[in-house]
Amino acid sequence: MAERDIIILGGGGHASVIEDTLRAAGRIPAGYVAPEPSGLLGVPHLGDDDWLAERGAAGIVLVNGLGTIGVTDLRRRVFARFSDRGFAFETLVHGDASLSPSAELAEGAQILAAAVVGPHARIGRDAIVNMSASVNHHCHVGDHVHIGPGAILCGTVAVAPGGFIGAGATVIQGISIGQGAFVAAGAVVVRDVPAGARVRGVPARRF
Repeated sequence: MAERDIIILGGGGHASVIEDTLRAAGRIPAGYVAPEPSGLLGVPHLGDDDWLAERGAAGIVLVNGLGTIGVTDLRRRVFARFSDRGFAFETLVHGDASLSPSAELAEGAQILAAAVVGPHARIGRDAIVNMSASVNHHCHVGDHVHIGPGAILCGTVAVAPGGFIGAGATVIQGISIGQGAFVAAGAVVVRDVPAGARVRGVPARRF
């Protein structure tokens, strides 16, 4: 099968990390799609979402370069919009990441530099395991979840779709994080977090 052009969605900081991840694997994106040129990427600005819709899905694969700062909903909506139009999303694993052979990655998952994904862990569609994050054995990370840089999920943690785990947070073994919940940077989570809740601190409490 002929190699498809890679196009990044977004032109911000996370998109630049995605570009770096692709380049590290010797894969140069054809460009990025964003409302305006950003100047943060070293590949061409191709146009906005309308340009991509007119271009069509044939012969290309997308990478979701939209980052999340506590809210994963925009990233999820963009993924759904283009997936519904027949676009495929690339699943990325940085060459410096450690991925167990028994781990499972769904379409569009992103495992970034120095991240660790342990045995029998499952990473959902469009989820991010960011730089130096650790997802231990038998964890289940749902669709569109963002595990921030340096965060640690101990064994058998479950993060429901749309959850956000901030940089440097730790979730101890066996904990469940509900759909759309927010765990602040540096928190230590020792109890289950309900859907939509926001927690912070050591130990983490709602705020």
